[in-house]
This record gives sequence, structure tokens and C-alpha cells, in this order.
Amino acid sequence: MKYDPTSGFWLDRAGVRFLKNEFRPDKPTYIRVTEWQWSAEHLNREHRLVWPKRFPREVKPYFESALRVLMRRKAPSILRQYDLLLRHLCCLEASLPPLTKSNLLNYRALKTLWTSLRPSYRPHFRTLICMVLEEIDPRQGQVLASEIQSWGANRRLESGKSILEWDPHAGAMTSAEIEVLRRHLSPAENENIETHFARVFTRLTLNTLRRPSQLLEIAGDGLRRHKTRFGETAEVRIPLGKGQAARGGRWETISTELVADIEAYRARPEILGSSLRQEVLLPYVTRRKEGDRIEVRKAYGALAKACVQNWVASIGVKSPRTGDLLSVSLRRIRHTGATHMAMQGYSLQLIADVLQHDIESSARYYIDAVGVEFIPVFEKMDRNLGGRFSALRDAWFSGKIVDGQLSVGQPIFVPKGKAPAIVGECGSKDACGKHPLFSCYTCEHFLAFRSADHHSVLDYLQEEYEHWRTAEFPNGRSKVMKDFDRAAVGVREVIDQIKNVGKIDEA
Repeated sequence: MKYDPTSGFWLDRAGVRFLKNEFRPDKPTYIRVTEWQWSAEHLNREHRLVWPKRFPREVKPYFESALRVLMRRKAPSILRQYDLLLRHLCCLEASLPPLTKSNLLNYRALKTLWTSLRPSYRPHFRTLICMVLEEIDPRQGQVLASEIQSWGANRRLESGKSILEWDPHAGAMTSAEIEVLRRHLSPAENENIETHFARVFTRLTLNTLRRPSQLLEIAGDGLRRHKTRFGETAEVRIPLGKGQAARGGRWETISTELVADIEAYRARPEILGSSLRQEVLLPYVTRRKEGDRIEVRKAYGALAKACVQNWVASIGVKSPRTGDLLSVSLRRIRHTGATHMAMQGYSLQLIADVLQHDIESSARYYIDAVGVEFIPVFEKMDRNLGGRFSALRDAWFSGKIVDGQLSVGQPIFVPKGKAPAIVGECGSKDACGKHPLFSCYTCEHFLAFRSADHHSVLDYLQEEYEHWRTAEFPNGRSKVMKDFDRAAVGVREVIDQIKNVGKIDEA
């Protein structure tokens, strides 16, 4: 294809126009653009935006121009959302003022349109209409766009309600439910390939809390192991989500047991000879009804979700809370992770980082629904549910407890007194810009010494906590207070493991 700087499109030999989508910079997608339809293939599915024939021609060029900008970076799958939005706008036009330039630049008409929209369409409409308004009139449009940014979409209400009321199907799972699910995640003998895919994908989601679209886009070479004198660690390179995808992915630590499970899946005969094995980490295999012919292809979110739910139903996983079949969805797993982090007092910034949200308001969706503001509610609910969250604390220490002499790694010590006490070391070879004590006990690279006095760390944290608390307003708990709590959780877990488990064999 050849780029045409005049039109801004890419043209094939037949002169058909394409828009270059760089959601994945290393593997761009070309969106086919005609007068009334935009289409592209993404994650093994075709996604379309069909312009309604009665969409107002006066404003159509402005909407097209805005969408051309948006679709250069957003996932091609969002074409379907904008398709539904445009249809919805045409349906509303019959009972509202028509979509004209003058009405779109009229605050009252625009507000009427906004309140008439379904809440699920408002976030997409807000993104699109702000760009449309600035296309129509840069000065007035910018003022209106600024006002629209303050309008609430009210998407959180139902989700927040379901989580606060502990909905057994949409709310976060209790730790007891997670534990029951984990019992079925170990490799099983003679399992078919569909079950193997579902089980591995569930494990990967629980381990990383990433979106299905991210996990399904992990490259075939996106897995690596590291050997250290304290054992072996493993990492997976996960593409960033949504608008962050253009910045590439990042390596994240996962368990070596999960890596072995993934490698076993990729070594299955059905996948071993497929070219997709080099392209994606987890290709999906289906068997055709005609004979034993198999097809290896890239999975997409809905397919992975259905596969996981069918697997859970087939093994009959029961919820210890309801006694019914456990409702498992990949989104629910993410909600569960966010719930537990919020209950532990994790800061908004940290939860946003784990969930990979760039904008604080996006991360606050989870905070508002499951987060810090509702901790007393969840604490009361935890008591009513028999303390089913008590095992949650075990999730936050992800390092290792080791014996042996101090290596060449960076020592971690308690900065107290003339002779600071060394409590461990950093097992990472990369430079770390985080606090050398507060962040260590929740870091996967931390090597905690078994013989160290970790109680002295708790004493030090308590002293620092009291120092900062006296400077706090009495009505709130700032990020600093929550960081102290988070660090203390990790320290207590190390102490408990040393006390209760005893000597741990080092790999």
C-alpha cells in the first residue's frame, strides 16, 4: 500500500482507502474505509462501523474526521461501540432537536442530548463529541468540551451496587471462592486441549489481573526464565491496555509453576507445528465436526470468556458461599483483585498501576465501587461472612525467604540507630527508584533473610506512622497512611511464614 499525504489515507492498488491503526505499533492494522462503512480484522474477528443512511450529512464530515484521529490509536474492536453509538444518536434524533452544527454548539441542546443517551454510550460519546466540537468551531468547541468533561456518565452505579451488596454473580469473589477455584487450576492428567487452554488462561488472569485482550496478545516469545543463586524466576511480557498499547508492553513476574503449565500447553502436538505458536503465546485450538480436523487460531475476549465458563461448569465448581455453581468471569477476577487491594488500603495510584489505567478517574471506577471509601462496609461484611477475606493477606508478599550470606545485591536495612539492621537484599539486577524499605516487602524481587529481625521493621514503621499521623487531618487517611499499612502487611506475612512454615527448601 502507498500513503497519500493529500487525503491522509493509505491506498491499495485498486485505490481503496485504508486508515493505519497503530494500536499495536509493531503490528499495525489497516482499517478499510468507504463512504458508508469502516471495517477491520482484529483478534481473529471482523469489526465494522456502518454509518446509518439517515445520519445528518451536515455533521457527518466532522464525525468522520474525529473518528479518523481516534481510530489511529484505539483498538480496532471499538469500531463496534461507535457503530452502536451512531445508531443510537439517529434513533434519538426523532424525538430531540436534529443533529446540526448550531445545535451541537448550543449548550442546552447538547445537555439534552447527553441526558437522553444511555449511560453505557456516554463515555464513547464524550470522547467523540469533544473532538467534533473542536472541528466545528475550535474556540467555542473547546469551551463546551471542557464543560462536557465534568458531566458524570453514571456508569458506576450498578457495578458499585452489585459489589457493595456482594452480588454472587457480578460482585467480587470471596477468598474462600478463590481458594475453591484454585484447587482445580493444577495440571490434570489426560485433559483435552480446550480444558488446558481454559485452565491456563484462568491461572494467567488470576496471576496478573490483566484484561483478556492483553493476555491474548502476548507474543510467542513473551516468556522468559531467570536463574539466580536463590532459585529461578520467570516473567511474561504483557502488552499494555487500551490507549497505553502504543507504548509497548512490560515484563511482569509470574510463578515458575505457571510458566511450566504454559510451556506444556504450547508443547501439545496440535500447537507445536502451527505457525501461530511463534505469533502468540496461547493459540486456541478447535476441532471441526467433520472428522478429526483441527484449527489453530488466535482467540479473542468473548471466546476466552466462554471457554473458561464452560470449563468451570464442566467440573462443577461450587461456591462455598451460595452452594450453587460458581460464577466465574474474567472481569469478575479483575474486580476481585481490585476489591482485595482496596480493602487492604492500597492507594489509588497503586491500584491504577496494577489495573493499568492512565487516568485517575478511570481507576477511581474500581475505588468508588469496591474501594477505600467503603472499607468499613467490607470489614463488617467480612465478619458476617465468617472472615472469608482473612486469607487475603497472603497475596501481598511475593518475594522469597532465603538463608545464606549477603550477596552482591543491594542490602535492605532498617535505618535505625548507629548499626542499621540488614533484613534482606534486592534480587533484581535493574535499578530501582522506589523506597528501599517501604516497597520491598511487597516486591517480587525482595529476598527476606530468615534469621533477620523483621519485628524491628514493624517497630520502625510504627514509629514513622505515628510521626506522620500527627501531621494528618483527623477526618481522612492519606496515601502516606495507606503506604504504611501496605508495608506492614508484607512484614507481618514474612514473620508469619518464618514462624509457621519453618525452614523452606530453596530452589
